[in-house]
Amino acid sequence: QAVRQAVQQGVLFVSAAGNDAQRHYQGMFKEFDPNDGDPLINLHDFGGGDTRLALRIGAQARVVVFLQWPNPFDGSANTADYDLFLADATGNILAISNDDQLQTTVPPLEAIGFTNTTDQAITVGVVVNRVTGPTLPFSLQFNALGRIAVLTHNVTSGSVFGHPCVREVVAVGAVDVNDVGFDTLEGFSSQGPCELFFPTHEARTKPDVAAADGVNTSLADFAPFFGTSAAAPHVAAVAALLIEA
Repeated sequence: QAVRQAVQQGVLFVSAAGNDAQRHYQGMFKEFDPNDGDPLINLHDFGGGDTRLALRIGAQARVVVFLQWPNPFDGSANTADYDLFLADATGNILAISNDDQLQTTVPPLEAIGFTNTTDQAITVGVVVNRVTGPTLPFSLQFNALGRIAVLTHNVTSGSVFGHPCVREVVAVGAVDVNDVGFDTLEGFSSQGPCELFFPTHEARTKPDVAAADGVNTSLADFAPFFGTSAAAPHVAAVAALLIEA
C-alpha cells in the first residue's frame, strides 16, 4: 500500500525482485494418507509420498520459515487452518507453529524461527499439516541469516513476493555481468509470476527487467556484489538519467 501511494504521487519505484528462486515452494495441498482415520492429521505430500521438504541449515545459521495460503490476510474470512512443523531425521519435532485460524482472526500465516546452534550443518524436514478446511494452494518462503539450502521439492516459479509484485513497480532480476550473452538469470534470482488471490485472482508477469550483478563496489564486503539488490540500482540510475534528460 505504501509503495502504491508513492507510485500514485509520481514516484518511479524500482525494486529488487528477490533472491529466493532456490529456496521456495508452492503447490496445491495434496493429502498423503486421507484414510489414516485421524481428521486432525492431514500431512501434505510434496511428491512421491514424501511428507517432508528437506532443508539444510548451516552451522550457527538461523532460518525463518513462512507458510501462507489464500485466505484474506486480515483473517476476516478464514476457511482453513494449516500448521507448520520442523522435524529432525528421526521424526522428533524441533519447532511448531499452530495458530488457530478458524477460531480467531489471525492471518493465514504460520512462521517458525529456528537456529542451528551446532558447529555443523544439519538437515531438517519441513512438514505441513492441514488441520481442517479445504485443500488450498500454499507457499513456503525461507529467510536466512547464514547458509541454508532447500534440498528437495524446490519450486523456482512464483518466488517473487511482496512489493515487487505491485503492478506499477519495476521489479528487477539479476544477470551476472560476466554472462557473455547477458541473457540468463542468476539461478537464485526470483522468478514469477506473482499470483494474487484478493480482491480478484490474477497472475502478474514479474520481474519486469533484469540488470547486472557481480559488480564491484567501494565496500570490501561487496566486491563483487551479487544479487538482485545489486541489479536494481542500475535500473534506478538509468531511469534517473532518462528523467533528467
